[in-house]
Amino acid sequence: KITQPVNAYDPVVLLNNEPELTGFNLDARMEQGILWVTDPIDRVRKQVGKRVVLLPERINEKEVFSGRYSELEINRVNNNNNPSAILITETVRGDDRIILKKGEIFGSPYFVLDITYDRFSWLRRTTQMFRKERNKPDSETHLVDTINNLRLNIKARNRAYEKLKAVNEELEDAKARLEEYSITLEQRVDERTHELEKAKKDLLALNEGLEEKVKRQIDELNKYNNLRRYLSPNVAEKILSTSDSLWGVPKRRMVTVMFTDIKNFFTFTYNLEPEELFSLLHNYISEMTKIVYRYDGTLNKIIGDGMLIFLGDPVPMPDHAQRAVMMGIEMQKKTEELKKDWRCFGYEFGMGIGINTGYMTVGNIGSEMQLDYTVIGNQVNVASRLESNAKAGQILVSQRTYSSVEDIVEADKIGEILVKGIHNPILTYNVKSLKAF
Repeated sequence: KITQPVNAYDPVVLLNNEPELTGFNLDARMEQGILWVTDPIDRVRKQVGKRVVLLPERINEKEVFSGRYSELEINRVNNNNNPSAILITETVRGDDRIILKKGEIFGSPYFVLDITYDRFSWLRRTTQMFRKERNKPDSETHLVDTINNLRLNIKARNRAYEKLKAVNEELEDAKARLEEYSITLEQRVDERTHELEKAKKDLLALNEGLEEKVKRQIDELNKYNNLRRYLSPNVAEKILSTSDSLWGVPKRRMVTVMFTDIKNFFTFTYNLEPEELFSLLHNYISEMTKIVYRYDGTLNKIIGDGMLIFLGDPVPMPDHAQRAVMMGIEMQKKTEELKKDWRCFGYEFGMGIGINTGYMTVGNIGSEMQLDYTVIGNQVNVASRLESNAKAGQILVSQRTYSSVEDIVEADKIGEILVKGIHNPILTYNVKSLKAF
């Protein structure tokens, strides 16, 4: 008779992973030293084993753990570091077979086989006496073969157990990695959700202020468009960047004002078609405007062939008189270049310029529907009168303007002129060119 009271299998691994047993869905677990399984018949969780401490026996002068155990507390009994094992306390059956047998011990350091031979009955012993001596070796050989087969079976089961143990470790590792990934994924989802919530709040905040921002941008564009009517792009950008405004109350400023006019233009219009006249004027005013912007002048008005320009406002500049005179000289040079286009229509093209410097009032005149940023005062009238007296090709300037540029220009003294509203005559000079240095 052969029994195996003690074996080295881990019952949890064996019951959960052995192919012959997985169909029972035992779900074996060790909890606080107790082995629990799901009964395959009534599907109820049952306590079927417990952890015990193995006690050694001396056999042939060696300590052997053959199945003796102690049910006392492990910490009290295990002072000599004796191994522990799992004692099956209740038999578990399934499909007419015994899965676990009460009294079996699992998890021991090694396997133990108990082989016993039944005593012969009196008749069998009597019969045995009359057997030939040659039958004795056959019995011994059969015993050796049985033991060898048992050894092979134990080795095969040990290999199978090791494989099951390795598979179980891989499954446990995969489970741990899956749980770690699940935790990491949950953290990532939380972080992404937080980012989306923040983006949503930022978008709502942006939308709340978008209407106001659009309104401010439209106002800035309107201001820029208004400035472009009078100023060079550089001056317009400077005003917008410094938050200056043209729409305040009128103010007194020391500025230089210039009037320009094409001489005898009125008689020329009788002999020219409107389309031809428009083309010539468009080219003339475009070229003059480029020069005005180059010197950062304010192009206030274009009336037919005449232009009103002033310098020193809205952006103050200490050299406004010099800029105005140099601008006038460049305009006369450009007029000489344009003469050939006008001669084609039988007209001797020429322009007169008047320039004056003094205190004038600058600001907006009109209503909210139509505003005109302009300059008014007696000193404006002086510049207009100088332009009226100027002949084609002349640049007439007042004494105050001339005093600011006499070191840099060649000029002829013309004499005094009378201006309505000004009691004293105005001493006048004709600027011909810049001095050569």
